[in-house]
Amino acid sequence: MDGADLNGPSARLGRALLVFGGSGQVGRQLRLALAPLGSVIAPTRAEADLTDADSLRAIIERVRPLVIVNAAAVTNVDQAERDPALANAVNAIAPGIMAEAARRVGALMVHYSTDYVFDGARRVPYDEEAQPNPINSYGRSKLAGERGVASADAPHLIIRTSWVYSVTGAGFVASLLRDLPGKPIVRIVADQVGSPTWSRSLAMATAALVRVAVRADGKRAHLDRRGERGGIRRRPRFV
Repeated sequence: MDGADLNGPSARLGRALLVFGGSGQVGRQLRLALAPLGSVIAPTRAEADLTDADSLRAIIERVRPLVIVNAAAVTNVDQAERDPALANAVNAIAPGIMAEAARRVGALMVHYSTDYVFDGARRVPYDEEAQPNPINSYGRSKLAGERGVASADAPHLIIRTSWVYSVTGAGFVASLLRDLPGKPIVRIVADQVGSPTWSRSLAMATAALVRVAVRADGKRAHLDRRGERGGIRRRPRFV
């Protein structure tokens, strides 16, 4: 998907694209990938408090975007277990509020979800029709967010992905690259199975989907490590 042609006279969509979570590893790449489609607005946490419904509604009403992309989430599994109220506010409630506001302003709602909505019991990749069965607070909060988006009656796209990485930030690959040069032994988990997904590939695939799905009805897609649609593998971490 990295080579997708998003330029040209027909590429730009007109109204702005609003990205929540624009400072994260996916959000940073989204700001670049979506730029050929139009003006990208990425409010800071101070400008858009995900735990404040009025804050979210206000910025969406003010911008009145054509597309809303929600790349913001509590993604730390342990943190979600320690603070389920925060995980619920950000992962479960906020996406539904965004989708309801998207309906009012006529925007496409794009929301990222996770392989953690599954229990990991299958030994083959999960496709889009597989039955969710989350086993921890993080997975439950993300599944609730999916359902909030789907029930808002706005055009929407739910993208489930897994093991997102980049070379910067605090993710697994970035941390490993920092640790390897200076540590004789680097300890990592060995009890998980998944499909690592490069944040840039995910962002470029999202931009391509947005380009063709602005007027689409609700869809759900799984994007794997190549940024292509298909199944995602998962063996969960129990916390």
